[in-house]
Amino acid sequence: MNESRKEPINTRFENIPLLNKTVSQYKIALTFVVILTVVTAYLIYENYQLKEELETLSSERLLRERTKVLEEPTPAQSISELVEAQKILPLPQKFVYKSNGDCNVSFPIPPKEDPYTTPYRPEDKNYDPDADIISWNFSDGRSYPFLLSMITQDRSIQSNPLLGEANAMYSLNTLIEEAVSVNCIPNKDNLNSGELLIRVKEALEKFNSEDTLKLPQFAQRYTIVETDDINKWEKDVIEITLNGYYENLGGNPYEEITKRTIFATQDLIYEVVLI
Repeated sequence: MNESRKEPINTRFENIPLLNKTVSQYKIALTFVVILTVVTAYLIYENYQLKEELETLSSERLLRERTKVLEEPTPAQSISELVEAQKILPLPQKFVYKSNGDCNVSFPIPPKEDPYTTPYRPEDKNYDPDADIISWNFSDGRSYPFLLSMITQDRSIQSNPLLGEANAMYSLNTLIEEAVSVNCIPNKDNLNSGELLIRVKEALEKFNSEDTLKLPQFAQRYTIVETDDINKWEKDVIEITLNGYYENLGGNPYEEITKRTIFATQDLIYEVVLI
């Protein structure tokens, strides 16, 4: 009876082939993970080495370039002059920068030749093609710094030794076709452009309230039509559109719209007029 109840000798180990198969798969997977980890680590190391080499080469090249500039400056130019020259845009051929030292500005003036000139009255029998031409001229003529005269309450501001002035005009003698006029005064109160606009508005209100006959170069009253904050000449400036009412004694009253640009730097207050 006891012998008939005995289980087959391999009953408890009948799943061993399946176990052996699972262990084999695990070893293959583990080997693959190890190989993948090693390859990834190697690629990361190579990439780091390559990055280090490129940075070293770049630093060495930059150092050579800087050294070349320091060792071989352009004749008669210091390094500071070279840096300053880079701040000025290159001009078309035959153009030249002109400056009188006022207001820290320079004007690019074109040559007196086509297409930068206009013949003046070529039909005149006395026409001289070398002399009778309208061209751009630097510091030719003057423009009254209206807004600067307002905020300084100096109606004779043109005789003020602190006033800076630089002009470029497309003209022939007294005939002016176009013009760029720059005036400046010291920024004694360290105003910014926004504070400068407030000063202008206050000065115009005061001017308009004066019940007196105004000088010929002034209107009887002025109204600010609009202001526009823009970026020009690498500065944050304010363009002001003014409406001037002229009584024109002996004639008909009239109004005139003009535009002026104002801005302030640490040292100077500017008024710029484009005609």
